[in-house]
Amino acid sequence: MARNRKSRKTNNSVAIVGDGPTEQIYFNQMKETESLRNHNIKPELPCRAGRGGGHMRVLNRIDELLEEGHDHIYCLIDYDKVIEEGNVQKFESECRRFDPDRVTILINNPSFEMWYVSHFTRTGKLFKNGKEVETYLKKYIPSYSKSRNYLIKKNIYNHLEPKITSAISNAKSLEHKRSDKSERYPRAEVFKLVEKLRKLDK
Repeated sequence: MARNRKSRKTNNSVAIVGDGPTEQIYFNQMKETESLRNHNIKPELPCRAGRGGGHMRVLNRIDELLEEGHDHIYCLIDYDKVIEEGNVQKFESECRRFDPDRVTILINNPSFEMWYVSHFTRTGKLFKNGKEVETYLKKYIPSYSKSRNYLIKKNIYNHLEPKITSAISNAKSLEHKRSDKSERYPRAEVFKLVEKLRKLDK
């Protein structure tokens, strides 16, 4: 649970924090395409130094964003690293300390690219890591690259947007009987945030 505070300033804003540039680029493009510029939505990277964010640095960044006064923080986690490092229990314990009214943890398993895959197919394939998902994704986007230049030039949100209804449906289906599934069973919980943001101006 988050620390109790006597008072806090709010700025009616939503912050989205992830552990890599892929998420930041996607949501910045979404803001432009969906005309969300009038909403205070802040996609960002979690850490100021070092390579990559890492899931623990992402969680630590939540505390800073809460102090800044954001009304709600959505935290995107690539679960392959959590599993790979054997930190599942520690991760789950850390998540429980946040107030669910202000913080939503969204798991993408193994990585954010699982959301991209959901635009094309519904699959229960057990991927070992994000690299395997990227390879699988190339069946549908042969030129796909995780590089910043590629994602910006391609405008990955616009490229995938025509299939977004199917993506949401496919991602939702992965949650069916979740407790019965392996910890490596694919997941794209980011659909919950995408669905929410697309309704802001409707």
